[in-house]
Amino acid sequence: MKPLFLGYDARGRPIHLDPDDRKIHMHVIGSSGSGKSKFLESMIRGDLKNRQGFCLIDPHGELYDATVAYCARHVLDREIILLNLSDPSAIVGFNPFRKTTGGDISVAVDRRITATMHAWGVKNVDETPTLARTLRLIYTVSGRNSTR
Repeated sequence: MKPLFLGYDARGRPIHLDPDDRKIHMHVIGSSGSGKSKFLESMIRGDLKNRQGFCLIDPHGELYDATVAYCARHVLDREIILLNLSDPSAIVGFNPFRKTTGGDISVAVDRRITATMHAWGVKNVDETPTLARTLRLIYTVSGRNSTR
């Protein structure tokens, strides 16, 4: 990872963020309109130029839009994966307890119990009968009461 150019100090000297400093958490704090998003946008552009991967989580979507516009204007020799979660049509819902249409709920419950036991390293439900019974009750009620 290369040092990231941030700008210039009051004396006109370049300021860089060292790769080691980027490995720790960072908070960008300031009042509204003080340039927090522009600062992050500048960092993102530097990452794109340096072929450094990143994940942008933007609850408002403005920084996301600016980043996409930047990518569209510049030839970037890399894959860009866009996932815009602020677009309702882009959200893929996942409800493992949704009602199955026309299917037997006991089959779905058995599959969920098997998956849960597998995740916990239990090879046979006979090893933990109380857990299996409790999961069967929870998954059956959840499946019957789910609307989506």
